[in-house]
Amino acid sequence: MTCWVILGIEPTTDSDLIRGAYRARLPAFHPERDPSGFQALRGAYESALALAHEMLLDRDTHSRVQEEAELQAMGSFDALLEDSTQRYDVEAWKVFMLQLDKLPLEALQSVSLRLLSELIEIRHVPHACAQLLANRLGWSGLLLEVDFDSANRIDQFLQRIQRPDPFDLTMMGKWPAPVQLEVLWYIRHLDYLSLHRPLDEYCEFANLHTCLPLPSDPTLICRLLAQFTHAGIGGRGLREAIIERHPQMPDDPDSLYLAATQNGLLGLEEQALQGWVALWRQFQHPKAAVWLLALCARHQPQRLPLLIQAFDCQALSLDLVQEQRDIDEALASPGMRAETLARWYNASHDRLPGVAGAYVKWVTGGDSQPLFARLRDGQAEADLLRFYRHAWALHEGDLKQLQQVLEQEPIVGVLDELILEGFRHQARQRIDRLSAMRNSPEPEALPAANVGRSLEPVSPWAFWCFGSRLGRRAFTGQVATGLALGVYGVWSIPAAPVLSITLLAFVLFLLAGAVLRRLHDMGRGLPTLMLGIVLTAIVPFFPLLLCLWPGDSLPNRFGRPPGKAEATVAGD
Repeated sequence: MTCWVILGIEPTTDSDLIRGAYRARLPAFHPERDPSGFQALRGAYESALALAHEMLLDRDTHSRVQEEAELQAMGSFDALLEDSTQRYDVEAWKVFMLQLDKLPLEALQSVSLRLLSELIEIRHVPHACAQLLANRLGWSGLLLEVDFDSANRIDQFLQRIQRPDPFDLTMMGKWPAPVQLEVLWYIRHLDYLSLHRPLDEYCEFANLHTCLPLPSDPTLICRLLAQFTHAGIGGRGLREAIIERHPQMPDDPDSLYLAATQNGLLGLEEQALQGWVALWRQFQHPKAAVWLLALCARHQPQRLPLLIQAFDCQALSLDLVQEQRDIDEALASPGMRAETLARWYNASHDRLPGVAGAYVKWVTGGDSQPLFARLRDGQAEADLLRFYRHAWALHEGDLKQLQQVLEQEPIVGVLDELILEGFRHQARQRIDRLSAMRNSPEPEALPAANVGRSLEPVSPWAFWCFGSRLGRRAFTGQVATGLALGVYGVWSIPAAPVLSITLLAFVLFLLAGAVLRRLHDMGRGLPTLMLGIVLTAIVPFFPLLLCLWPGDSLPNRFGRPPGKAEATVAGD
């Protein structure tokens, strides 16, 4: 039997527990009555004390060895982080992990927790290296073994190191440690602002003056070029980097876009124009359309509506004509995309002069006759009028007029070339559409096109034609006649009440028609009439303004001015 069995206790290093067990067993082994039993109990007691002392020495030795191993491992890790040549070297981290494999299990568990705590506090660690260490030590398994706050911190750290490093960190191996940390922080902060914060915050941070080296990583350089360009930050160094990159990918739309944008930011308008034109012709880039329209608005505002229509190049296949014909005829437009509608809206607020303003007003639902009058202006630029005639033909022209668009000779000028290219595309599109509708098996189902209000002038005394126009002289005559008949009707009420009341009703009808037609001549309608009725009760002389205000000298949606010749849109 062992000494522990004799004492009746488990092996232990507690000397007090051993003495208590010995005293408890003494009454059963009296020295005089059972000397052999007493000697066995005494020997077991002394052997247990000796074994307990040896176990304490072994434990202290093991603890010192384990502590020394932990300190050595943490010292190696600290040396790894402080060494600028190995801090971001994956191979150096793998050598350190081989050192961890030699630790006892208890020491490895303690070192693992200490490494995790230290890496959580260090913000700028190489993610690829930290991910290797996390997989080797199984840090994800600790989430179920710690409290909620600790688990949240560990989970955030594990998610952070799963993101790739912003560039190949080994390229900074020969740099001083402070420079490495500063560069890594700067680039990571730029990426964070670019992905998660508003653009103005990125611009504010990127515009701060700093002097930092950048590693020659092509992926990093391309990403920074794109971020700075999208943020509207120009620089000659950025432009040179894009130009060096462009010959390698001449047909890359991203490279073209970056080069055009940088040229525009640096004020190199001619080079920017070439880039944006190439982007539009090759890729129909939406940013190219925006930039070219802004350029046209600054330098050639009279051509802005033409360019807006030319950029509305929405293709329509022939097999969809039958389904889209109702919409197409209702809009009377080659494409009319949502972007185009917004551009027409913005152009209508620019108050463009001359034929450009008349065309914008007509496209947005205004009168067509003012446009016709402008197109007959012999003093305007011939090429400009020809373009606007082509633009009108794309909406309401026949096949002959559309064919004239296709036969138009090229004109010198980048913007004019773009306009002509867009018009030709739309002319072919509309010719195909009209041809398909002519060959439709159900021509009677096609809606009538170009059906609108008659533009013929109406006789001034046709007071029952409320939708026509009335000149100032005729209006004055009809008002005077109405007042005279009204006075006569009131005077004759006692003699012939029925006839007088009928005459007064006729006078009211005559005056109402004259006022409404006079408003039509001024380009107004029924809402203005209702407003005038309300204002008459407050300002009695308000109707006199209808006699003093001159009528519109140009045709409007209520017809042509009385006595004016018919205005039509003719060819060249």
